[in-house]
Amino acid sequence: VLKLQTIELPDKPPAGHVHVKWLAAPINPADLNTLQGVYPIKPPLPAVAGNEGYGRVEQVGEGVTAVRVGDHVLPAKAGQGIWRTDGHHKETEVNPPTAYRMLKDFVDLKPGDTIIQNGANSAVGKAVIQICRLRGIHSVNIVRKRDNLSDLVKELKELGADEVITDEQLAKEYR
Repeated sequence: VLKLQTIELPDKPPAGHVHVKWLAAPINPADLNTLQGVYPIKPPLPAVAGNEGYGRVEQVGEGVTAVRVGDHVLPAKAGQGIWRTDGHHKETEVNPPTAYRMLKDFVDLKPGDTIIQNGANSAVGKAVIQICRLRGIHSVNIVRKRDNLSDLVKELKELGADEVITDEQLAKEYR
């Protein structure tokens, strides 16, 4: 059973924590699976749903040095309950930072470079597409064949995908 509640936060976040104003939080399959009780991460109840989001730091607790008031942040791990307007949290992210780190940490990618990824329709894959678009990196995106393939291709192209091909096309055309 889902229930809306209003809970007052302390005036200041505890030491090592930040007060985050959540600006956006998608609803994705992991969230729905959590609500159904079939997701591997099972938060203690009662809990706030929401695994991903985008927020702005409003206050920092004592000892916090990695972020400042006004910084934009993402949750660092699932299960932090992002479906709220404000919260005190200890860490910062899930999928978009994963995509960012994958594109930043392993190869020095420059505008005009090309990446190829499989699972391009996953949350991380979609974030990779958008980051590539913003950085001027050409993206080749592999997805599984499906009934609604044209809709998926359209969606990924609207996000900034340069090319979208199926795994079958890849196997057939690029032997």
